[in-house]
Amino acid sequence: HRDLHSFPTRRSSDLGAVLATLSYVGLSLTRSGIIAVFVFGLQEIGVAVSNVGSVTTRQRLIPRNVFGRVGGIHRLAVGVAAPAGAVLGGAIASIYSVQAAMLTAGVLLAGFLVYLGPALLKNLADVSP
Repeated sequence: HRDLHSFPTRRSSDLGAVLATLSYVGLSLTRSGIIAVFVFGLQEIGVAVSNVGSVTTRQRLIPRNVFGRVGGIHRLAVGVAAPAGAVLGGAIASIYSVQAAMLTAGVLLAGFLVYLGPALLKNLADVSP
């Protein structure tokens, strides 16, 4: 059996972001509700994969005496980013279309992945046990 330390946590966040990017772009291209359900499922799988990597990485790297505080800051950041993204997406959908909002989300996520992904992977490789 494989132990949890062999799970590729450094790459799981990137994989999750790629799946979410594909989902958003796919949602911008489809007009079928049935296809949209399955394409949206990619985003949900991406979030789950990314969360596994994120939590595992934090558990490995954060000292136990500050783990709760770091987790709280992480939840605060996500709690602020989610509604901010919803407001931005709603504004884009209202002005242009829902498809434009989905495409914008996919393009922004792809940009962050291309720009931040390599540095994140390098830094995690440098500190991984």
